[in-house]
Amino acid sequence: MGTTLRWVEFGSPDHEAMLELRDRVLRRPLGLVLDRSNLDSERLAHLLTAWDETGIVGCLVLTDDGGGRARMRAVAVDDRVRGQGVGRVLVEEFERKALELGFTESFAHAREVALPFYLALGYEAFGDRFEEVTIPHQRVRKPL
Repeated sequence: MGTTLRWVEFGSPDHEAMLELRDRVLRRPLGLVLDRSNLDSERLAHLLTAWDETGIVGCLVLTDDGGGRARMRAVAVDDRVRGQGVGRVLVEEFERKALELGFTESFAHAREVALPFYLALGYEAFGDRFEEVTIPHQRVRKPL
């Protein structure tokens, strides 16, 4: 696969590449644009990226959701590498880092279309489905 994972700094050129990927993969298909005015919470977050020889191919954001829960946000994988294990290695590194930081549970708002991905990685769905960024989501969690 040739994928390299990197934790990146807020405001760095790598973070900018991450924002562009998130906009292209997560927002534009919905007719939306990533709201960059609302990124201050990412200053305290852990930002994970995946790269191959062509550039950035995946990313996610790790934040503290309180109560020992690490929240996984903004998970994006470039369409051209989807299904090649990039998402899986991102989540595995997220879980490793969350454990290192002392978290006991992983938590996410999963897009309904991505629910089978999370379930295959040992996450469980809980609570009612809800709408976020104009599409159905389901809360998922996994003990670490």
